[in-house]
Amino acid sequence: MKKIVECVPNFSEGRNKETIDAIADAIEKTSGCTLLDVDPGRSTNRTVYTFVGGTGGRGGGCSGRRPGGP
Repeated sequence: MKKIVECVPNFSEGRNKETIDAIADAIEKTSGCTLLDVDPGRSTNRTVYTFVGGTGGRGGGCSGRRPGGP
């Protein structure tokens, strides 16, 4: 069975649509990741993103690590 990772980070931005869309776009452009949901919270100024992907390796994946980072 193929392993996947579900990531549900929240960002301290729930009002600026341009920023919210830019984060969603970056997730969607990440090889091996699939963005499932974007839930902006205007009153709390937080946006929660839900995405899934492989566990990494040479084929890419959503490991939560930045390219070249630890």
